[in-house]
Amino acid sequence: MAIKTKHPEFVQVLKNSDIPTTEKDIHAQFDAEVKVQGSLINNDPKYSPFWRLITSIIKKPYFWLLSFLVNTVLPQSFVKTASGLFVDLYLQSVNLTRKPASKTQGFVIFEREVGAPEINLPAGFSISTERINNIIYQLIIPDAFTLPANVTSIKVACVAAKTGGDFNLAGGYYRIPQTPLPGLIQVYNPDDWLTTPGADTEKDSDAKERYRAQFTAVSGWYIDDKYKLIMSEFGGVKTDQIYIEKNGPRGPETANAFLLLDSGTATEPFLKAINDAVRVDGYHGLGDDMIAMALPEKHIAIILELLPIPNLTPEQITALKQDIEQYIRCVFRENQAYPTAMKTWPLDLFSFSTLNQELRNTFSNIESLYFANRDFRTAIEIARIQSLTITDMANA
Repeated sequence: MAIKTKHPEFVQVLKNSDIPTTEKDIHAQFDAEVKVQGSLINNDPKYSPFWRLITSIIKKPYFWLLSFLVNTVLPQSFVKTASGLFVDLYLQSVNLTRKPASKTQGFVIFEREVGAPEINLPAGFSISTERINNIIYQLIIPDAFTLPANVTSIKVACVAAKTGGDFNLAGGYYRIPQTPLPGLIQVYNPDDWLTTPGADTEKDSDAKERYRAQFTAVSGWYIDDKYKLIMSEFGGVKTDQIYIEKNGPRGPETANAFLLLDSGTATEPFLKAINDAVRVDGYHGLGDDMIAMALPEKHIAIILELLPIPNLTPEQITALKQDIEQYIRCVFRENQAYPTAMKTWPLDLFSFSTLNQELRNTFSNIESLYFANRDFRTAIEIARIQSLTITDMANA
């Protein structure tokens, strides 16, 4: 019998306090205590039913208590190792609450032929993506909407079908209307379509970052952590994905805050809401002029040669190419369909050899991959895909 735990450091805390933590040590302590108490029981062989019963009655509850202490009480006593409800309690202690899940809000563009008739779209009309890692994402038009006759381009507000940050896709992903529409050329979400990014229920790790920012900002001075805390109150914004540039980047007494979303880009309506909170509400500290903005972009033309394993059908090869494309687009923050995929980051080295290995580990139908690109470094900027070319070398 032993203590099962993810926190061996807390077991060491008990050992440092001379608290028995192994079955052998407990048995030794038990035998010593029996002698101290002057017990006259002599039936103590290893296989004695009576002695096995007595030691089990003692050891099992003892290990229950040790396990509770090591796995619950001690970990929840520190922000670093706390989880779940205990993180909520830490947040409440500094007047914060965990951010709830929210739905993505934005708009799509309906492009129609000249002379297209008037069409009434019912409430709940959907625009979908292709299947991405076996999932189809949908935007919903919440209220009934009329596409007027003879209007070739119409912007229509939409909301995600479900909560979560996975719906914050890059431009061009939402392209499939619920039903064919007369005179429709295409429907799509443009690059600047996000008005309010969606978000999942805040993870423990992200909530702890906000807690630390609040804790270090209690002095009332509006320094880095205070600004980050204000901005991270908005859904989709994480404390550790805000990059602050100081020392007058736009002139004396100015500072910039660059925001990085897990996928998609921070658009002007969303940035305006954040800047109103920072600037209109009168927060100052790093400079009289703090502006939140999207990270500058570094565009990469990606060229990839793919050799599938032998004997795949044309349909399987097409599906493999589509999966590889969506994985790469996930890496470059256009979707979140592959949660364990590497991601592009500011101030970082991006390795195409690592991406190559991830793709081979994820998709078993790959025989060989070759990227023509070299590794690159980013400054305070985020790498985006300028173009993505995947060449099938099966018949080359």
